[in-house]
Amino acid sequence: METTKETNSKTAAKIAGGVIGTFAAGALTGAALGILFAPDKGSETRKKLKEGTKKITDGIKDKMKKEQNSMVEEAEEIESKVSKGVDELTNSAKPKTDFKKQY
Repeated sequence: METTKETNSKTAAKIAGGVIGTFAAGALTGAALGILFAPDKGSETRKKLKEGTKKITDGIKDKMKKEQNSMVEEAEEIESKVSKGVDELTNSAKPKTDFKKQY
């Protein structure tokens, strides 16, 4: 059963993913339209497109890396909680099995 914190975390991750996607689409569209309507030579336009694409790609990579790190931290936290729960369950069952072995 999920806790409220886990549900909120998943919801926040979905929202963040949507925001990143929307931002990327808007940035690409704006950059492309701005460059295509600029009165420059073809070589200059291609250079601007390349630079703009690299800048946007780097920004997306940075945001994705931050999101990945956040997800890894959350997964490690969940793994730790599960491991602790398994240990507690194992330790609580051990006295019962030892008692049965005596009789």
